[in-house]
This record gives sequence, C-alpha cells and structure tokens, in this order.
Amino acid sequence: MKSAHGFTLVELIMTVLIIAVLSAIALPQYQEYVAKGKRSAALASLLEAAHQLERYYSANGTYLAAGGALASVYTTTVGSSSAPDYTITSSAAAQNTFTLQASRRADGTMAADRCGDIQVDQAGNQSVINIASSFADATAAAAYCLRQ
Repeated sequence: MKSAHGFTLVELIMTVLIIAVLSAIALPQYQEYVAKGKRSAALASLLEAAHQLERYYSANGTYLAAGGALASVYTTTVGSSSAPDYTITSSAAAQNTFTLQASRRADGTMAADRCGDIQVDQAGNQSVINIASSFADATAAAAYCLRQ
C-alpha cells in the first residue's frame, strides 16, 4: 500500500479560512494604527508650528508679518514631500491670536479619515472639525482622535 503525501482539500480549505478570518480582523486594526500615527504626526506638526509662532510673537509682539498675514515661520505640509497627508493653514489670525488647521488633502491617504481636520490655537487648545457622523459629538471625536 502506498502512503499518500501532501495535503487534503479539507486541510487546504481550513488553512485558507483561518488566513481569511485573521486578515479580516487584522487589516482594519492595522489601518487604524497607521491612521493614528499620521494624526499624531499632524498634531505634532501643528504644535511645532504654534511654538514657532510663539517665538515670532516674543520677538515681534505680534503673530502677523508685515503684510498683515500670519507669519510664515512653519512648514505647511505633513507627511512625505511627494505625497503629503495634511496641509497646515491658518483658519484665523490676528495680532494676538491665531488658529492653525491641519486639513486632510483630497489626494492623500488620510482623505477619508473619520477624524476630520485638526486645529490648534494660540492658547494650545486642540480640536477636530469636519468629523464623521459616527461620533456622538465633537467632544467624543476629540477624545478619540487626539489621544496619544
């Protein structure tokens, strides 16, 4: 009698099934992990930009440059230089106040992120705007999206 070598069809199906279940669980978790890292990078860039503006304010007594616009002392993109995920802009600026916003780029990997765009003001207040409707309110979104 010959002994059979190899795998049976049932063994192969079970292996494929196990891999499919593990992939269905692991892939969304990995994607959220990557998104959380990119949100953290955006927040860190916003805080660094706010720090640069504070240094400018200490030296000049205003956040505004000579032309009346917010001083350009910070980087304006977050992510790789070839494909940035966020663009940093000023959504409000005055002599003694500013609000910086990290907006998701439509062509970036974070375009569909449910956490929306991140804001930081001169007092260090952090918030999220343009959030997905899956959050109960902006406070719940900020608690989830801005956690480190």
